[in-house]
Amino acid sequence: MVNTLWQHKVDKEDCIKIIDTVIKAHGCEKCTKENKLAKITATYAKDRSEQMQGLPKLAEKYNWTPDEVKDFKKLLYKITGRDVLPVYTNEFVDRICYMMKQKKYYDLQDKEMYDKDSIDVKYAKDFKNGKYTPLKFWKQHPDRKVCVDFTYKPATEARFVTVEKKLMINIYEKHDLEPDPKVDTDIFDALVKHVIPHDDCRKHFLDWNAWILQNKGKKVRHGIILQSNEYQLGKGSIYDVMRDILGRVNAKKIELEQALDKGKGFLINSIMCLIDEAKSTGKWEEKQKLINTLKIIITEGSVGIRQLYKEYSESDTCTNYWVNTNHRDAFALPPNEVRYWVYFSEAKRNEAMLTEYHDARFNHNLAAGVYADLLDRDTSNFKPNGVAPHTIYRDMMTKLADKPVNDYVRDNFEQGVHPFDRDLVTTVELLDWLKKKPRVRVSREVDVAGALKLIGGIRKKDCKVLNVGNNVNVWIIRNHEQYKNLTAKELGSMYKGFWIDSLGS
Repeated sequence: MVNTLWQHKVDKEDCIKIIDTVIKAHGCEKCTKENKLAKITATYAKDRSEQMQGLPKLAEKYNWTPDEVKDFKKLLYKITGRDVLPVYTNEFVDRICYMMKQKKYYDLQDKEMYDKDSIDVKYAKDFKNGKYTPLKFWKQHPDRKVCVDFTYKPATEARFVTVEKKLMINIYEKHDLEPDPKVDTDIFDALVKHVIPHDDCRKHFLDWNAWILQNKGKKVRHGIILQSNEYQLGKGSIYDVMRDILGRVNAKKIELEQALDKGKGFLINSIMCLIDEAKSTGKWEEKQKLINTLKIIITEGSVGIRQLYKEYSESDTCTNYWVNTNHRDAFALPPNEVRYWVYFSEAKRNEAMLTEYHDARFNHNLAAGVYADLLDRDTSNFKPNGVAPHTIYRDMMTKLADKPVNDYVRDNFEQGVHPFDRDLVTTVELLDWLKKKPRVRVSREVDVAGALKLIGGIRKKDCKVLNVGNNVNVWIIRNHEQYKNLTAKELGSMYKGFWIDSLGS
């Protein structure tokens, strides 16, 4: 009853009088004004954005009909003076709120922004009094909501929250998937083990995901970078189950260029975000920019946003970041970088396992079972605010990535641009050719060899190549099966120098 009176804006003094009057009339020896005062004080000290069950619980306890609930509401409106407004106004104020920054009205049912004329037209039919518009009545109602802006707070399902003494709309929407411990999750465990066979690394990966599910709205202060040379290995499929658990609104899957778009806000308003670097062009400059962007918001919990028609602003973010890539040199991580946990997977695609996995995901409620497992997982030793555990793969990425030559070679190879449009190349010729390219900055043959290895090149040593050398390393970069059984002599005789070939054409 106290909750009900509080919900319907009955003044604290009036609440005390009502409770006191009922206690005296009832004559219960155990109920006194004094022992109920603590409950009243605690309830009325709560923030108005908090959610409490009052009238619904009363109706359930006493089996009230819908008409009886309406009558009780009318009584409460009479007590507080709200009865002078049309009855629908009391529902209308729960549907509409005014947004100060946007200077528009937000319809909580449609989840859309409208100007005042649109709101008045939409709701005019619900008000019989033609003298005033719906918003005229809304402005007179003491329960009207005037909010500063939107925010994203997964820690609570309350629609209205107070942030730094400012009333805001919480746009978080809880996904309706419920955990089910009865679902068989062996195939999920098998795929994770296949992708991450090292026990310590797999434990950290699962702890990272479990802690986020157990603590929605909180951040882990380091991100995940998961790499494999194999395309469609299953990295994205593992993330898809996390997305099934959280819902698409709360778990985004974006490409590199989207992550860098400050106008769209892709790095806020989600619990988890997968940046699928393998699906983007992944230019060296872009990847450097992403690392510089993420290293701040992973630890600081805020990100700069410049949305259309709005001023630049700093927004809070509780998003946790996971990056999938097929390139070991994906990011130029600084030495001793502690914001990223990096893992290179040597696994090969297992078609049968993935088929079974997706069947369980789509047809046997796999996500609900994984959800139950991760909620039950012991994460007491996981340190969300600590540095990322060191892996040898992080050091490897640091050494590989700070070389623009790798990006240049891969980009030209993927586009089939000369001289990477052929099956065979040599580091001798490539080094001399690349030195003439601006911004590549390469001076050693070993760096060129490393770049070729990253695109899948296979080396054959001691090949005699006419007009190039007698002990040349020939690299097979395309159609590997065609050349793999050839001898060094045979391969050398087949090789045609691209400088000579270019001049001849």
